[in-house]
Amino acid sequence: MAVISNFAKELKLSTVYVATGSNYPDALAASALAAKTHSPVFLVNDTAVDKTKEYLLQNQILPNIVAIGQTDVVSDGVVKELLQNRGNTNGNLQLNKPGIDENYTVLPYITDIKRGNIATQGVWDYFYLRDVSSQFGGQLFKIRTDGSQCTLLAVDRPADLNTMPTMNKANVNVLGEWIYYAEDYPSEAEGPGHTVKGIFKLKTDGTQKSQLSTNYIRDLIVQGNLIYFINDSDHGRLYKMKTDGTGITKIADDTGCSSLNLQDDHIYYLRDIDPTGIKTRLNKLYRINTDGTNKTEIPFRSTTEPIEIMIVDGNFIYYLMPSGTGPTTSSIYRMNTDGTNSL
Repeated sequence: MAVISNFAKELKLSTVYVATGSNYPDALAASALAAKTHSPVFLVNDTAVDKTKEYLLQNQILPNIVAIGQTDVVSDGVVKELLQNRGNTNGNLQLNKPGIDENYTVLPYITDIKRGNIATQGVWDYFYLRDVSSQFGGQLFKIRTDGSQCTLLAVDRPADLNTMPTMNKANVNVLGEWIYYAEDYPSEAEGPGHTVKGIFKLKTDGTQKSQLSTNYIRDLIVQGNLIYFINDSDHGRLYKMKTDGTGITKIADDTGCSSLNLQDDHIYYLRDIDPTGIKTRLNKLYRINTDGTNKTEIPFRSTTEPIEIMIVDGNFIYYLMPSGTGPTTSSIYRMNTDGTNSL
């Protein structure tokens, strides 16, 4: 990376070549091709793509990637990983409704957030073990997608964990060399009435943990070098900041936001319009540009029932709504991202 950085001004980064770092013939062939277009060559393998991806992310490069060699040396998964600029998927981050009271009051700890407890990058799954009764409860692990090499990333267990009513790490995002997540839990060990809360990050090897914010966080998505989140310390408004914790910016004035989804340069979210209780509240669905412009309401099939869960995937919005008289009776619907063709 240091060599590429030194020659960055002379390189054309619209196309990059990747070859295995395990032998030299593929890399030599790649260098001849790359020289014709002044393109860089990155040496990668299934377990060492983090640094390459981190370089592309920090320099805001989303290139055309040319893989040299068969898929057994540079897999399709490696190429796909290098092209990904998101820390997690909308679907994996939307597993349960958020915990918040009817007046949008911040709770001391949020008991029913169970979203985004796992994120995948390359051949690794990164996950949070929720069971605080376990000796490993409340900590982050990684495991290869084939089920091998389960590794504790960092000893991140508060001294008074066993006396806590709950501890939440949520919205786990993995991008490049870093893991990002939101956390909140009461910790008397750190002082009477003290609550640890905010956005944290640490490296994928478990080192260099740092705190980026001290807010109650409901939803969090990392894309490129920005973190988009719902700030429950500011009545559920949309915010963004850089992945180093600087440049915190409010995106919109809407309060009571939930179900944050990110698709390309658009944010999709729900906004409560009837704060009479979590189970009966009404809401509206909006889309807004990531720079805070062009806010648009998207109509859905009912004005008398709330959307419970929403996932945006490609050109479609999938959502769950009550469909009967029973408290647990719901149906799944789909519509275009502009609200048309609801099914």
